[in-house]
Amino acid sequence: MTGYEHVEIGGIGFRYIKPYEYVYTTYCKERWQNKPILDIFTKDFKAFDEQYYFNAIVNGSILVNGLTVEHNYIVKNGDCITHKTIRREPLVLDIPIAICADLPNILVVNKPPSIPCHPTGMYNKNTLVSILENDFGYKNLNLIHRLDRVTSGTVIMAKNAQMAKNLTNLLKTHTTEKWYVARVKGNFPYSETEVDAGISCKSHKEGIYQVDETGKASRTYFKKKGFDPASNQTVVYCRPFTGRTHQIRVHLMHLGYPIANDVCYGGEAINQANAEWVQNDQLNDEFQGSKKNQKQLEIWLHAFRYKLTQNLDFRVPLPLWAEIED
Repeated sequence: MTGYEHVEIGGIGFRYIKPYEYVYTTYCKERWQNKPILDIFTKDFKAFDEQYYFNAIVNGSILVNGLTVEHNYIVKNGDCITHKTIRREPLVLDIPIAICADLPNILVVNKPPSIPCHPTGMYNKNTLVSILENDFGYKNLNLIHRLDRVTSGTVIMAKNAQMAKNLTNLLKTHTTEKWYVARVKGNFPYSETEVDAGISCKSHKEGIYQVDETGKASRTYFKKKGFDPASNQTVVYCRPFTGRTHQIRVHLMHLGYPIANDVCYGGEAINQANAEWVQNDQLNDEFQGSKKNQKQLEIWLHAFRYKLTQNLDFRVPLPLWAEIED
């Protein structure tokens, strides 16, 4: 893939995308109508400060309907706004994507941690679907479901629109089975248990969720796999019956046994990749843009099985950290 390099920091391999020119295009949203363009960029797009956006408007990097405007231009319904900038993507772990099933209409892969499923936020080329297209030649893939960026495991994609529709309709029947494995803090006291507790968003800005009795109904089954006394950590199987954002992570924290390296939900940055990412001073602006973009790379949560039907039952290998048995 053009612009991709392997770099090593602290003995860890990363996938580095060279900075490249990119044009963002959007149309006037209802909440933007009758507001100055500088105010819109400053309040809605936090990647840069007000001075940057002022200069970008003045020098023509930000255009409205293909034309330069003043910084106090009032945005109107129907306006097409473009922003040409140099895009710098965060690093992701340079772990090969394993193809687990390559069927005529379906592709199943084992997604490594740290890689988003699709372009989002600062990520564009360093995403699962983009890497599969640029490195493997798979075009026009349709994600049937998603995993969190920091989560690894089974991801199913349709190769055409009709199969995407068929599989999406299948998911709506709620007859599918999703199985994960997680490594949590402490000696998990239950051989098996269920959590039936609503979940709501605690902070949209931070993307953090919480157990909330007034939140959306959420239910997860847990089964103990094995305990490691040396690390005081337990591996547990997890089956979510609902599909709320961060559901397993939130429910494990609610039980008092959070994923051991999930810093967002009670864990610590204890595995090597996360520790290097947070602490290593070599992660300078050339690689990550700014210090505030340092993010957790992985957590010990892995989707190892996704059963759509009796004949479409997909599994991927367990990671090394999950190899604990009682």
